[in-house]
Amino acid sequence: MTDQHLSLLQSYFPHAFPTRENSIVSDLVFVSSGWESDVFSFNVEWGPAGTRKREDLILRFYPGTDAVEKSAAEFRSLTILLQAGYPVPRIDCLENENSPFGKPFLIMERIPGGPLWTPLFHASPPEQQKMLELFCNLFVRLHSLEWRPFVPNAAEFEPEGPHAIIDRQINRWQQFIERMPLPGFQAGWQWLVDHRHDVISRRASLVHWDFHPHNILLTEDQEAFVIDWTGLDLTDYRFDLAWTLLLILSYKGKDWRDRVLREYERQAGQPVDGLEYFDAIASFRRLFSVVGSLALGAEKMGMRPGAEEVMRGQAEPLRNVYTQFLAITGQAIPEVETFLRDSGV
Repeated sequence: MTDQHLSLLQSYFPHAFPTRENSIVSDLVFVSSGWESDVFSFNVEWGPAGTRKREDLILRFYPGTDAVEKSAAEFRSLTILLQAGYPVPRIDCLENENSPFGKPFLIMERIPGGPLWTPLFHASPPEQQKMLELFCNLFVRLHSLEWRPFVPNAAEFEPEGPHAIIDRQINRWQQFIERMPLPGFQAGWQWLVDHRHDVISRRASLVHWDFHPHNILLTEDQEAFVIDWTGLDLTDYRFDLAWTLLLILSYKGKDWRDRVLREYERQAGQPVDGLEYFDAIASFRRLFSVVGSLALGAEKMGMRPGAEEVMRGQAEPLRNVYTQFLAITGQAIPEVETFLRDSGV
């Protein structure tokens, strides 16, 4: 960020937070760049001389053609989760119309900690087990949250019939996939459509859609906060669980994937039935998003502009994903095989 951006933030802040008198912002620093947003940290001081207060905050920018929708979705999601008592950062401000930066942003609490990834996968075995229990506890809690008070019509999200929730989700994706000219994926998608009634959906749950250890911040006091909520939704929790298990499989292998599943089931108090179908769906989504972004452009796939470079580095993890998809469905995808071959994996 340039000095100009810091100056713009300084001009904006007193108008957005009039109760923080004589506020001064400083130390605007880049933190990370993801597929959907750019994150910066900054400090703010305010109040009368001698009793001034100080706080670390996050500035989260949303690029792309759907930036207004994504920023509003995250603001709404965090608001709901805070009301429900779920551990997420406090959100202070949404600006999507009068942004001095020319793109929407959120200002939120900065959690003083680091991602759960390192202690979960690289600590001592006892510490790993402790972090695994924490990770799965947060996940089970999310899927068990009482969400009905936060929606105007609960029946809209829990339609009648044993297949209605899954049908609704498949129909959403169907509309998107039909607009993408990737013919080699059609047979695999048709398999998923044809087998969608192999499983029964009994309830809708709040889902994150990208729940993984990099999206959980752990403080020195071992408090955990879940971040990155642009995708909060209501659907069958197994869509969410399968996506998380797929990411673990991709980067840490089958043993860790199975370990996470066993702990999730232990804390949920019951086995997860019909998971194989959701594993196939998750695999397809991952394959489609990576290969599709390279063929058609990341922005067209709903990602941030420039995410293609990140996708090009996904060949090795994608091999595990494709292996799982083939094992479940038996449906080859020519575009994926070409990508893997050209990548040398």
